[in-house]
Amino acid sequence: LKRQGKAGRAVFRKIIDREKEGKLATNVGFIRQSVALLSRGDALGIFPEGLWLNPERKIKLREKPELKQAYKGMELVASQYKKLTGEELPIVPTAFIEDRKLGKKKVVIGKQLFLSENNSQLNDTDWCMSHVAGMLPEEQRGYYKEVAEEK
Repeated sequence: LKRQGKAGRAVFRKIIDREKEGKLATNVGFIRQSVALLSRGDALGIFPEGLWLNPERKIKLREKPELKQAYKGMELVASQYKKLTGEELPIVPTAFIEDRKLGKKKVVIGKQLFLSENNSQLNDTDWCMSHVAGMLPEEQRGYYKEVAEEK
């Protein structure tokens, strides 16, 4: 929250508070801006875990890097994009792999997904994250280790 400035902290504090109350943790402005960018052909990167938003979910350097449960922002953006354009939004799962012992980092890009392809019991966000988890080493799959789609 410190990096966001005073205005940013207020917005993100509302999101965090809504989530704590069990409500959908969303920022309508973010959704609208994201859909506007995508509808004009721009690309958008979303980090579904949102770790930098909530100080209670921050990863400490000593903690092993592993996936946490994702927020549903990606799913909301995709549904609003479809409402606006009538088209499905392609989602490209991307995994960031870090070996802290060796000091090496790697990016793995998966094949694009469409939410309509989800024929699992998982919600769309968890289904997408299962693909990300499948690109990670087993010890970094965290919350998604049981449902990882092996690639």
